[in-house]
Amino acid sequence: YLLFSILSIISAVLKYSPYKLSRSGNTLHRTGGIIAKQNDALAIKRIQVVKFYQPLVGRLLKLWTVYFKQVQGHEIEAQGNTNMLVPSMSRSDIGELLPKLKGIEATARTLPKRYQRIHLGWYWRRGLLPLLVPAINTYFLGLNLFTDILWIAAVLFCLGIYLKYRQYGYALEGDNLWFHSGLLGHSWQLIALSKVQHVAISQSPNQKRSGLANLEIGLASGTVTLPYISIIAARAIAEQSLALIHNDHRNWI
Repeated sequence: YLLFSILSIISAVLKYSPYKLSRSGNTLHRTGGIIAKQNDALAIKRIQVVKFYQPLVGRLLKLWTVYFKQVQGHEIEAQGNTNMLVPSMSRSDIGELLPKLKGIEATARTLPKRYQRIHLGWYWRRGLLPLLVPAINTYFLGLNLFTDILWIAAVLFCLGIYLKYRQYGYALEGDNLWFHSGLLGHSWQLIALSKVQHVAISQSPNQKRSGLANLEIGLASGTVTLPYISIIAARAIAEQSLALIHNDHRNWI
């Protein structure tokens, strides 16, 4: 994992350095590149989500990569599904950048320091399933080297699912919704509720009994799903978003 992270860093330096981000009116301009020179532009009003990503190495260095996710199907870079980004930013750098992005609808100025985790039920429905494979093999084959390896792999898989559960959550700040996720690294997604195009609340029978729900938020850049949150919180977020866009006739994109 560390080797691939180092190779990714070297590739990013060759691709983006010397990096420069500037604003001209309501347009962001990005230039840079050692191997091939790049010059991209993005209209600020087309930004749907601002994503702050911190991989494992980034957590050690306390640095973030900021992505501007725009309308789906109109990516900045022709190859892949990559959006305009700002690499290697500290929390203080982000605090200086966000106020300069006036026009993206979101009004947040700093990254949240805490979030509301999803319900533990999300983990119980997934976290114990990997143990079925070694359990079945142990029942028929008994304990041997093969089943021991299966048990170790299953336990590690369960641990990975638990780490993912611990990273799932959200934070609501005014009309800004933050969505947190990750595994070894983690990310924040900043969503302006005034940009929402549709909301959907779904419940399984077990979720109904526990007062939980899945909230799907549709944007022009794609959908974001908050699983296993309180039905009260899901309805509050949905109603707040609908109240904001009810009398707003501006173009979402």
